[in-house]
Amino acid sequence: MLDETAQTSTIAVTITDYVAGNWSIRTGQPANIVLYNVAPLPEITSLSASHTSAGQLQLTWSGQKLDETEISVYVTPDIGVEGTSDAGELGVLIGRLSDLEATGQTMTLDLPADLQTGDYYVRLIASKQDSVNQTIVATRPNGEACTFRHTNRDQPAPPGAVSLENSGDERFRVQVVPGSDASTYDGYCVSIFESTAGGLVPTDFTGLFFQKDAHGNMPEMIVGGTYFTTDGHAYGLTAGKSYVAQVAAYKLKAPGIPGEDDLVILSTDAISAAGQLLPATPPTATFRPQSSHKVLPRMVQTGLGTQEKVQVPTFTSGEVAFSLQTDVPVSGYWTIDGLLAQDLTDSTGSALNMVDDVSLVNVTQQLCDGDHVVSFVGTDQQGDNLCFSKLFAVDTTPPRLMLTSPNNGSFFEEDGTLWIEGLGDKDALYTVVVDGVTLIKRHTLASLGVTLDPKNGVLRLRVDVEPGVSSHRVLVIAEDAVGNSAVHQATVQNQGLGKIASVNVLADGALLPGKNIPLAGPGNTGALLQLAGITETGSQLLINDSNLVQWTAVAKRGNAEVEADGQLTIAPSSIGFVEGALRISDTFSLTDALAFGAEVNLVGLRHLVVASTIGGTATGEGAYLPGAEVKLTATPAPGYRFVKWVTSGGGSFTSASAATTGFTMPDQNVVVTAQFKYINSGTIDPPEQPDPDTSEEPEPEPEPEPEILDPEQPVPPDPETEQPEEPEENLFNAGTFASIALPEQMAKNPQGVVACYMVGQREVIVPLCAILGGKMVFRAPATASYYLKRAQPKLRDIDQHWARGVIHFVASRGLLRETGNQLFSPQTPMT
Repeated sequence: MLDETAQTSTIAVTITDYVAGNWSIRTGQPANIVLYNVAPLPEITSLSASHTSAGQLQLTWSGQKLDETEISVYVTPDIGVEGTSDAGELGVLIGRLSDLEATGQTMTLDLPADLQTGDYYVRLIASKQDSVNQTIVATRPNGEACTFRHTNRDQPAPPGAVSLENSGDERFRVQVVPGSDASTYDGYCVSIFESTAGGLVPTDFTGLFFQKDAHGNMPEMIVGGTYFTTDGHAYGLTAGKSYVAQVAAYKLKAPGIPGEDDLVILSTDAISAAGQLLPATPPTATFRPQSSHKVLPRMVQTGLGTQEKVQVPTFTSGEVAFSLQTDVPVSGYWTIDGLLAQDLTDSTGSALNMVDDVSLVNVTQQLCDGDHVVSFVGTDQQGDNLCFSKLFAVDTTPPRLMLTSPNNGSFFEEDGTLWIEGLGDKDALYTVVVDGVTLIKRHTLASLGVTLDPKNGVLRLRVDVEPGVSSHRVLVIAEDAVGNSAVHQATVQNQGLGKIASVNVLADGALLPGKNIPLAGPGNTGALLQLAGITETGSQLLINDSNLVQWTAVAKRGNAEVEADGQLTIAPSSIGFVEGALRISDTFSLTDALAFGAEVNLVGLRHLVVASTIGGTATGEGAYLPGAEVKLTATPAPGYRFVKWVTSGGGSFTSASAATTGFTMPDQNVVVTAQFKYINSGTIDPPEQPDPDTSEEPEPEPEPEPEILDPEQPVPPDPETEQPEEPEENLFNAGTFASIALPEQMAKNPQGVVACYMVGQREVIVPLCAILGGKMVFRAPATASYYLKRAQPKLRDIDQHWARGVIHFVASRGLLRETGNQLFSPQTPMT
């Protein structure tokens, strides 16, 4: 302290430890120095100890001002070497005196019950905060350090021997040979040290206790592995390094004080030889679905706020089958959904399925819809662990599809607008099929530009259907990503049915302006009749519901018959008419009629009938001399386009694909038909295909002409020797134009191929069917499933005939039949 007025300085020095010797004080300039002895410090001047027969320790000490200190008493097997940096071990605390108790000169202390047997020193530490920290060892009168021998009768014998062996997953199995009194200890305390050139270095695995079970058996002592904290720090052992195990047996002893933990009494340690830790090579497992499934991508939660895209196998049946395959045999267990799969009411049950030394596990199990997790846990023969889990799903529930329109008996608008309305799933894939033709194929609502009503979840989708028919069969399919589907079917009616003012009879799908069906010649004449309604606005719609139509044939000469489906057969030289009636009520019908055979009175002239299909009109009909040039004109109705002209037989067109063209009259009666096509009946393909609504449509190409059978072509192969093909059935409604692709074998040789359908147990051949561009086309005479077959009439007398190919063509379709005994008699006059 500096006093500038008095020109003096004061310095205080506190000496805490006594050191013998002379002290000197020097100043930078000559000065008068006054020394003061302020106060003596607390000090222990002597300490002695003795060990009593009762196992207690009696201490005697002396000193000064000890009431200001706190005294702690330790017993230690090692006090180090005085005057060096080796301070030994601190030892075991056996007592502590507060500053009030430190004035006494003697004290008797109980030794801890868990103090190991051995020779000990007594060390006493006196401390006062910020001033004193004195350590003194008890001595004998001669000044030597005092020691005493302590024997703990409860201490177990040390283990006989310790060894380390690799146990997989970078762990050790600690093997111990029990000591001489193995039945008296309760377990082992294990510590692992790294063996280095500088000595043993403690690892993260020290002081691990392994206790005997209730039957006195020791568990496996597996130590090691790698563990990670939440901040990513790793703890554990390192492969490639050498380690030793230090093991002590221990015994538990009640403390004698209620509420206190048991005392742990350790034996002396046994140390193993050093062992090198091998790296882990864990088994790998693979999940392989066996039953029907699809693999779907999905975002799943992988951590706090993080997601990852994974591939999830999704089974389409509740009967789930899969296999778990490992690269090496493992033993362990597998489980689905863990304890969630366990019957908790059955205490003996288990959700675990044990396996032993296997590399393939086949699993078949009935599961409910939803997500599931299979876990496979085990170890291989080297002890490396397998811990495998796989997320999979079961989805057998189809999308929601609850439509209010269309329904049976509901309507589509006269212009062909059909509304599909109701409840649906926004993520479903929708397909719309009308009369067997796919208009929309596996589209989402979004790709169709449709959104669900946010208030009630209702969808509203517009589909354009052909307006020229009285009804359509509509099929709506909603399909999810795995293939589950909901189906809605309905037959809808044309709103124009209520506005029909009159009807027309069509022959083979065409309108005959002359109202006469010309006879084919010497054979029977056949035609498929249909009824078309004419609305108040003049548009036509084909009545394709046979329940609404009634047919009547009247022959004034000869014979004519008409079936309920409209199939008309006229005998040669017959004259008469056929009437079609649209039933409006039980007492009222709209009717129209066609004559047949009216052209028989023409002398030298040939009758040309100009017909048209639904979708337009055609002109040019009349009686003409053979070779005459006739002008034909086809006019399409709104929503339709002209396709081409076709002839029933003979004659030639200047251009069959031109709406206005010339026709050369043959030397026979003939029917030419203008064919029209509805232009809004295209299919909307899936989104990955070009959208026909936005793509530029190319100019329509003329459809191929029917394949003309070569009369010189050999007779088709015998179906008994030909390799059969599985017939494919196709459903078509009555009156619709049908098309079936020829299978490869039939396409190579189409001779004798016909379209068929079943009426009860009777097979019916479609008589008017032809092959166009590799497809069998026809107008379906009835609502049925149609298939292709090769018909082979057995005719023994035509093999050398010049027209054998044509004869087979008409005979296979039932248009002409044998005269008996498998004879066609081509040269026999008809009667």
